[in-house]
Amino acid sequence: MVLLMNRRSLAVLFGLAAIAVTGCGGGGGTSGGGGGGGGGTDFNIIAAGGSGVNSVILRGRVVDSDFGTPIGGVRVDLYSATGSVLGSNTSNSQGYVGFQTNVTAASVHIVRSSVNTTAYFGTYLYSGSSYSMSVPTCRAGLGVLAPGSDITLPTLQLIPTTSVPPLPPTCP
Repeated sequence: MVLLMNRRSLAVLFGLAAIAVTGCGGGGGTSGGGGGGGGGTDFNIIAAGGSGVNSVILRGRVVDSDFGTPIGGVRVDLYSATGSVLGSNTSNSQGYVGFQTNVTAASVHIVRSSVNTTAYFGTYLYSGSSYSMSVPTCRAGLGVLAPGSDITLPTLQLIPTTSVPPLPPTCP
């Protein structure tokens, strides 16, 4: 059991390291359209209400919090600051999900019905905080987005049911 706690602690630390590199959901990022510098990584980017000068590219990945393995088939919704859904995308086989949106994008949320409930708890980790998949208003904030940005988000981490139960969600 101690080993599982250490694995999750490492996953949270890796998530925090991603914040330091990307700047709280709004810095860093990879250059290039769709390539991402990772040998042709397919970030599965869809249009979500963004074009022109206020366009922003958001790239994310859904992974297992204990092992960092990618999880495909997980629906991620993108919300505006007013709570409107700007778009929905499903992670590909490598866990990648992306949106071409605009600066009004404010948060992301994993849809519970798209997750294997026997394999994963109903909570996900993002930037060191936990969020409930069962509560649509419990969403992970993106921070301030700058027009023209190409942003790699911190990983969205699903917690396996074989792991230590997650902390209570951090919801607004």
